[in-house]
Amino acid sequence: MALLTTLIFGIGPSVAKALLKSVLKDHPLIGEIAPDLLDLLRDGAKGERTRRDEGGRITAIGESVAARLIPLFDDAGLTDIERAAVLREVLLTVG
Repeated sequence: MALLTTLIFGIGPSVAKALLKSVLKDHPLIGEIAPDLLDLLRDGAKGERTRRDEGGRITAIGESVAARLIPLFDDAGLTDIERAAVLREVLLTVG
């Protein structure tokens, strides 16, 4: 997989396509399909990276919101039932 990652992102798509065609010259059908598959893999990897980055950002935002809410819960003098009700409302609002 490291070789494929290097081909997709490190060398560049056009060089990788040419290299694949050269390596697969004994298999003309595979050699013709390989560049398209390489494009699909590249696009899928970019999409996965974007999803991971967005997931990390959402997690960071959630942790930040939680850190800001903790003092409100601590200073408000709420009972456990009241805290649960407030937390429920916060989750309904955010979710």
